[in-house]
Amino acid sequence: MGQSYNYNMSVSALILAKLPITLTLSFISFILVVGISLFLGLYAVRHEGKWIDRIIVVANQVVMAIPPFFA
Repeated sequence: MGQSYNYNMSVSALILAKLPITLTLSFISFILVVGISLFLGLYAVRHEGKWIDRIIVVANQVVMAIPPFFA
């Protein structure tokens, strides 16, 4: 991948050094997203047709409409 001008090291070595931290953060964020999503989804299903269900659905649609590069 070449040589880093800033660190005077191989870019591959720099990436490999940061990979465990990146994977850990990705795993933690995945677990949080799944947990929150399941909770809100099940809560909305149990209260179907009520105002809280509509708020969750609207909030979900707003969040899904945000492009990933803005998030």
